Amino acid sequence: MIIVTAMLFVALLTILHFCCGLFTPYNYFIAKWDIIRGRPKIILFGKPKMSEKEAMFLAPKFGFQYKIAGGCIMSSSKLKGIEAYNRVVNTYLYDINGNGWQTKFDAQVDSFFFSNRRDTITKIIYSIGYIKEMSSYLDSVSHGSRQISVGFLLLKNTRANVWVGEILPDSLIRVFYYFNVNPYTLEANRIHY
Repeated sequence: MIIVTAMLFVALLTILHFCCGLFTPYNYFIAKWDIIRGRPKIILFGKPKMSEKEAMFLAPKFGFQYKIAGGCIMSSSKLKGIEAYNRVVNTYLYDINGNGWQTKFDAQVDSFFFSNRRDTITKIIYSIGYIKEMSSYLDSVSHGSRQISVGFLLLKNTRANVWVGEILPDSLIRVFYYFNVNPYTLEANRIHY
């Protein structure tokens, strides 16, 4: 009788390990324990995202931390444990941050990532052929007193996020072109208004 009970107990633990990642570093029970301790995490794995650094910086504002658990190759029990862990933590984050917290978080990460790439985006805009030509033309016509400027729009209701123009002596801005620049692919598309 004791042997049968022990075998059933071992079978149950084995099933829980393979179905729920019971003996992995991240699982349902560890998630509950981390929430009680005030240290919930979202566990990442696979190919890293370009904006991972920004996400890790902003995560504490939303009440969690990002933790990288591994690369692309992972055991199925560890993967199931991470999925169970993240489900519990996401439910908790929904309760403390409200509906749509993930969308707000992603928007802030994108905005922060975009801000960190301003110098690169500016160089890309200046490398566009007709922008180079316009810059040379303004410089030669005005003997160096007029120059092209690149500015950034952080408005949510517009497709354009970069403008190219000149800043006039009275601090007005004459905009020549608007662009939508994807900060991840660095692809710049001209917007016609």
